[in-house]
Amino acid sequence: MKYDVAVIGGGITGLTAAYKLSRKGYKVIVLESSNRIGGNIATKELNLGGKRYLIEEGPQTILANNKAVWEVIKELGLKPQKASPSSEKRYIYKRGKLIPIPLKPSEFFTTSLISFKAKLELFREFFVKPSQKKEESVAEFTIRHFGKEFLDYFVQPFVSGIYAGDAKKLSVRY
Repeated sequence: MKYDVAVIGGGITGLTAAYKLSRKGYKVIVLESSNRIGGNIATKELNLGGKRYLIEEGPQTILANNKAVWEVIKELGLKPQKASPSSEKRYIYKRGKLIPIPLKPSEFFTTSLISFKAKLELFREFFVKPSQKKEESVAEFTIRHFGKEFLDYFVQPFVSGIYAGDAKKLSVRY
């Protein structure tokens, strides 16, 4: 078969581009290197201690402040949904256990998500001088200010959940 356009990548951007191009009459093929489409977006099931958990990987929300985003949502027949009250509980999977993410300062200092040493490292923020580097990644900034555990268990899950990104590759400036 002959195609007019090849879209490289089957993540949300590639799939949206392919959809929009096909709606304009182009014959489109989507080329994806992995064995599934969706990019960083995936739903997985985890069974722990006889309980079933759904794990959402990648962005769980979109920044829909753009008219074009709402047009695609409407065209696809999708409807915005409010998150269930249970979604207020967030967890990090660490060493075979789901550990609640602390949402209050008092919970932060009692969480087992990071070590006592990592909690103490947070106080070094008061002594960190501005970076002399022209460009610094979110990961570099976080490690320099708060330590590696803070990056691993707070910042990286946030970055991958909201931006479907890697803190080592995202610029702290942007």
